[in-house]
Amino acid sequence: MIFMAMLGIVANGILIHGVLRTSVFGRFYGRLLLHRSIAEVVSCLITAIFFTPYVMMSSSVSDSLNIAFTTVFVFSLSTTYLIHFVVAVNRFCAVYFPIHYNQSSQAQWKQAAVHLLLAVLAGIITSLSFFFKCSQFVFSRQRYDILALGCNYSDQEFSEAKRMITIVVIIWGSCAFAALSVDLLTLVRVILYTTIMKSSGSFSNRQNLRFFLQSFSLNIRTVHAEDLKPTFDSRLSDVFDLLDKQNPCRHHHCIFPHKCIAMPDFTCEEPVCPALPSCVYVG
Repeated sequence: MIFMAMLGIVANGILIHGVLRTSVFGRFYGRLLLHRSIAEVVSCLITAIFFTPYVMMSSSVSDSLNIAFTTVFVFSLSTTYLIHFVVAVNRFCAVYFPIHYNQSSQAQWKQAAVHLLLAVLAGIITSLSFFFKCSQFVFSRQRYDILALGCNYSDQEFSEAKRMITIVVIIWGSCAFAALSVDLLTLVRVILYTTIMKSSGSFSNRQNLRFFLQSFSLNIRTVHAEDLKPTFDSRLSDVFDLLDKQNPCRHHHCIFPHKCIAMPDFTCEEPVCPALPSCVYVG
């Protein structure tokens, strides 16, 4: 987790540096890439400074702190998905309507309006976690996923809280699928244009074709992951609940850098023996 977070920070940092230094990225497309990279850096930072230590440490974290970090993470991730779709639409317009796109994309107020609209939409998606009393999003170190905080005294409110997570995941998946569909149309136009240029003996457009193939394959993986996530979660939900109840470290906290690890009970002579919680130094 920490390795992927640091890799994401470095990769997006290089992209941000390149966008700021290259004049061709000073237009609308470059600003979108810059905005998306900043949102991804925020997500990676939260993963590195909160999610990873929270998983490694056995000590508990207050719900308010967990909610704060997870809310910012959901906002940055929502921004990333929305910009991912807008980037696909931007490429579509640049390929199908190059003259109109070149004229309209230069207006600074239009760029500012799009970025403001993206921030507002991401804020609306994030605000769904506060729609019900117990629907605030928190990060679960048992499941390595974002869950609803829930209320122990009301099963109805807990089901409503889980519904909010489902809605957010559907929105993310819709953005990814829409970007995939738009990029598919763009790819068709690029392939046709490249074929016509080759048949007429003109230059080849292999770089644009390779670029859209890479983007297309990325969208396929994103949509595939979003589509499988609800099925995967539903099948393993009961298993995770059972393992969590049987985990002897569930209510046993150790002082960092010690971590609670379930150890076998060698004094037990029964066929099935429960494990014992033990604080182990992890460095």
